[in-house]
Amino acid sequence: MKTLLTLFLLLPIIGLAQKPKTYRSIEEALKNPTDVRILILNGQGLTEVPEEIAQFKNLFVLVISNNEITKLPLFLFDLVEMSELDVSHNKITEIPEEIGNFTHLFELNASYNLLTTLPKSLSGLPALGFYFSHNKITYLPNEICALQTEDLDLSFNLIGWLPDSIGNMHADNFILAHNLISELPETIGDITEMQALDLSYNPILWLPITLFQCTELGELNLKKTKLRRKEIFVFEFVMDWCNIIR
Repeated sequence: MKTLLTLFLLLPIIGLAQKPKTYRSIEEALKNPTDVRILILNGQGLTEVPEEIAQFKNLFVLVISNNEITKLPLFLFDLVEMSELDVSHNKITEIPEEIGNFTHLFELNASYNLLTTLPKSLSGLPALGFYFSHNKITYLPNEICALQTEDLDLSFNLIGWLPDSIGNMHADNFILAHNLISELPETIGDITEMQALDLSYNPILWLPITLFQCTELGELNLKKTKLRRKEIFVFEFVMDWCNIIR
């Protein structure tokens, strides 16, 4: 949890004299509900998000990973101080649009779930990391393509194509490995500040030359794609600033 570490380093700046206590049970947290800022309930066999969490109005880190949760209740999104939310390794099928209430969100981890799409309201969040690997996502709404983030991990999904609006996105590290993408829209080249693009294990047959515009791209992973060797050679020759993995 790199974001959690960052938060701890920032605590003196935001006026908290000591690192906040980490609570690991609802029973313990209920003794001091206004004091609860970090709550970790991973691997506790939960089938739903406990209703008692609604009482922790100052909560800014919630980890409920490695459970059997299928739904994120709406009361969760009333906790508007949330900075880090980890719901990975559950059976969640949908993230409600109300997640847009988390205007202080630094990181969202929803990997290893059953998501088929993403809420449009994500585009307005300031998070530095969005992690959605190992889901069943089939497409990206146009609104998602307005994301401004450092890390966007969509690996191990069922994405077959990217919309033209992808060029509106800003992602330093864009991970699309293990999907069903056969080609990229030319607008991918508009993400000129992208630093890493992982397209490995996709049936990609063709790359747009607009990628030549991505002069900040330090790594392009093309391992196990269907690109011919001579096509990869052209990109290696032109994009000599980029480490191309094949």
